[in-house]
Amino acid sequence: MKVIDEKLAIDMAASGVSLKKIATALGVSHQFLYEYRENNPAFGDKIARAAEAAIDALVDELLTVDEDIPDVQRARLRSENIKWVASKRKPKNYGDRIDLNVDGQISLTAALDAARSRVLPIRDQHIIIEGQVIDNIDEFKNEPTDSLSVAGSASTPQKES
Repeated sequence: MKVIDEKLAIDMAASGVSLKKIATALGVSHQFLYEYRENNPAFGDKIARAAEAAIDALVDELLTVDEDIPDVQRARLRSENIKWVASKRKPKNYGDRIDLNVDGQISLTAALDAARSRVLPIRDQHIIIEGQVIDNIDEFKNEPTDSLSVAGSASTPQKES
């Protein structure tokens, strides 16, 4: 197996260079570098720690990105890219967090008793319908039932029976 300059690879990773570019600088294929990293756990750990340190350095660059890049749109693009890369490579430190831990305790008995006390008064109410009973519907047959019909009936000629 070919031996590579591990110190150079680790230094490059610490400065934020991708593994593909490191492989090119070392004169090996990126596939070889990936396999070398897998076959040599000590080297793999060192290069991983160096890459994490590079992310921290990259995030520190956010503090001065507006001074380094005068064009506002380019500075915004650079800062968004840095934030995205940091959130993907170190999600524990820079990713979006949603805390779903609940520290309080809920008494189910008390919650059910409170719910029952709200429902029982509603359940015991009787529905009262107020209205007027109409015995002879024929007396209302020809009369309009709303104000629009009353207004319209004055202008509409009625048929004679």
